[in-house]
Amino acid sequence: SYVGYVHGVAHSLGGKYNIPHGLANAVLLPFVLEAYGHSAEKKLSRLAEAAGLCPAGTPQEEGARVFIQKVKEMKKGFGIPDAFPELREEDIPQLARYAARESNPLYPVPREMDAKELEQFYYMVLEKER
Repeated sequence: SYVGYVHGVAHSLGGKYNIPHGLANAVLLPFVLEAYGHSAEKKLSRLAEAAGLCPAGTPQEEGARVFIQKVKEMKKGFGIPDAFPELREEDIPQLARYAARESNPLYPVPREMDAKELEQFYYMVLEKER
């Protein structure tokens, strides 16, 4: 079965480095939501309204931004990191290929991405200072 990009990238990190799947999903979620850009604004804005984060009628772009910001705040509040020290830059192309094979084409994502585009998420969670 196919999964979305958050899960596909998370699975590859778990398979290679034994990173817990739920943790990987939590770390990746806001990065992927931001990458979807305008293609996810309507749904994210509706989620923001349903969660009481913004009033009905808020412009979609603003509602989506508010929703993603709340996800980031929740991550911080739970002490969830933004990077994985286990991740090695030299592994990224192969991990992205694994994620691309597992993700989509039948899973309903707001915007399709290929392995090269998925690499961005690994770089986003690569520990910056070693």
